Amino acid sequence: MINESEPVKSLRNELFVKRKYDKYSLPVNDHNQAVNVSIWIRILKIVDLDIKTQILTLNAYMDLYYLTYFIMFETIELDAKYWTDEGLQWNPSDFGGQTQLIVSSDLIWKPDIGSTNSPNAFRYDQQIRESTAIVYSSGGVDWMPQTMINTYCMTDLKDYPSDRQTCEILVESTYESRFVNLQSLHSIYAHGQLSTYVSKSKLRFENREWSVVNVEAKSE
Repeated sequence: MINESEPVKSLRNELFVKRKYDKYSLPVNDHNQAVNVSIWIRILKIVDLDIKTQILTLNAYMDLYYLTYFIMFETIELDAKYWTDEGLQWNPSDFGGQTQLIVSSDLIWKPDIGSTNSPNAFRYDQQIRESTAIVYSSGGVDWMPQTMINTYCMTDLKDYPSDRQTCEILVESTYESRFVNLQSLHSIYAHGQLSTYVSKSKLRFENREWSVVNVEAKSE
């Protein structure tokens, strides 16, 4: 059991009780302005590629970016553009200098994102819904849920056992693009430092049968 300090309790009460924060409303005061969302799917492991059912299963982090700052991965810097939740901003001096708050991601607004070529329903799974997020006084949010991704992958075995397969993960938001502008961080840095990071991390992707040889992405 975690005993929270009085400033933290007061901050939670301010954000989610007094302000009556609405997690179903876009996190901007001007709803004519689209919310820019950057997404990065970080593959941790190929769990399975079932040739019979043609289904690829991945263990991955789904990183969604809310705040503007530098992310460090080994020696690689990515200047990622995140969005700010204007309903979750506060003055740290009013809450004992508290600059961040850990919350259940189920309490805050999130872009409704899913895979459109998945055998599962287009929705967040239970593991994502029960994940936590860090909210910053600026309104920035760190949310990087780990999840299992299932997607159809039409395999071609003509070169077996030296075959290579190309699998797609089609990610969309249920929001119209005028409300949520979804961008792939892969495609933003596809020709630069991110590709270097992916290749350096290749070993962690491998299983007994398959390994990741390349990752590409584009926004449409």
